[in-house]
Amino acid sequence: MSLFGLERGQPQTESMNFTSVTPTDILVASGAGKDNGLDVTQIIVANPNAGAKTITVARYDGSTSWPIIPGKSIGANDYIVVECFVRLLRGDSIRVTPGAADSITVHVNYMQTIS
Repeated sequence: MSLFGLERGQPQTESMNFTSVTPTDILVASGAGKDNGLDVTQIIVANPNAGAKTITVARYDGSTSWPIIPGKSIGANDYIVVECFVRLLRGDSIRVTPGAADSITVHVNYMQTIS
């Protein structure tokens, strides 16, 4: 259960397996019509591997990365859950950068708000 009161909208999840060290946007606030952004409420990082993996998760505004989970080591066959409230405006994204070219899974739970 989230700690935050949420505006109107549908709870949604974006999930992705990362297998390279390339910074990749997992969620982008595209915005159209009455859509005025996204509210990220939770980030789950799962490491199904036999060894620890490092990952960075950040809010990216098109020119600057703002770390949410900076260089966190996730233990073998372990996971972390980060309860948060990160507002993404149109064009902002959640960007993931794994520390090694191996499988790690990220789930981003969010609300797409409508004014």
